Amino acid sequence: MAATGVAATFLLVLGLGWWLVVSGTATLADTAVAGATALLLGAQVQQIATSLGQLSEHGLRLADYERLLSTTKISRAIHRDPAPPLRRLTVDRLGFAYPGASSRAVDDVSFTVEAGELVAIVGVNGSGKTTLAKLLCGLYRPDSGHVSWNDRPVHELDLRGEVGAIFQTFARYWFSAADNIAIGDVARGDTVDPAAVRRAAELAGADEFLGELSQGYDTRLTVELEGGTDLSLGQWQRVAIARVLYRDPSLVILDEPTASLDPQAEAALFATLDDLRRDRTIVMISHRFSSVRSADRILVVDQGRLIEHGTHDQLLDLDGHYARLYRTQAAAFA
Repeated sequence: MAATGVAATFLLVLGLGWWLVVSGTATLADTAVAGATALLLGAQVQQIATSLGQLSEHGLRLADYERLLSTTKISRAIHRDPAPPLRRLTVDRLGFAYPGASSRAVDDVSFTVEAGELVAIVGVNGSGKTTLAKLLCGLYRPDSGHVSWNDRPVHELDLRGEVGAIFQTFARYWFSAADNIAIGDVARGDTVDPAAVRRAAELAGADEFLGELSQGYDTRLTVELEGGTDLSLGQWQRVAIARVLYRDPSLVILDEPTASLDPQAEAALFATLDDLRRDRTIVMISHRFSSVRSADRILVVDQGRLIEHGTHDQLLDLDGHYARLYRTQAAAFA
């Protein structure tokens, strides 16, 4: 739209200038100066009009922002007991539908996760895996059924200290490497514990490459700032994992952690997960069946429903939905 306006202005000025020169009203030099001035003025007016349009559009969202702030204040005013370390996560007949949706994203799902387990939830894209992960975190309230943390409904507890979730899109802050990790525990405020940052990075497999940066953990992770640098996607993913581990949660939820990684980075990440599962419970969401073979249990979700569960070998022996999809994916690499 802006380009069309500038082009129209240029044609109008060109036509008017040609008429003035032909009619003898103005010289060619005068017309050129006036034309250049008009074009510059037109560009400035166009920029002002665009800014006013954007300001008007953003103003429409101010009411939504004010409602969000009000909701946040109400949420903080509601006291919830801090959740204790996880012993058992129970999902009982869980159901959830997005507003206006014709079908349920999660439909009558039940299962239990014991402390120390690595449980994988698999299914094709759109099967409801990510929605289920957000229900487990307490980010969504279910329409039916419930999620219990040590036999207490999750909405009665403050889970922030005990749940760490890494979804497919995670933040890449223009902060130092240390601050990128320390921001994972807002309860500590501005206080950064260097030893805890280093320990979280070591657990996530990020300590080696962060330590090799030009200013170590003080290096800003962006090339937009002087002295900064950027990381590869796999390295950023490890920083995101370290960010979660900084507050030492007892439940870690990973949503498609290997979706954008090459095979070598994927293998390295799973070696990290094997180390992490010794002290905490891990729930991993994936549509890549080769990624979950080492899980203690695999839950197979299709169209929002839990249709199969068991170990990798048990599900292959069952020769059902999981086995068919696993063989289909494996054939692509044969």
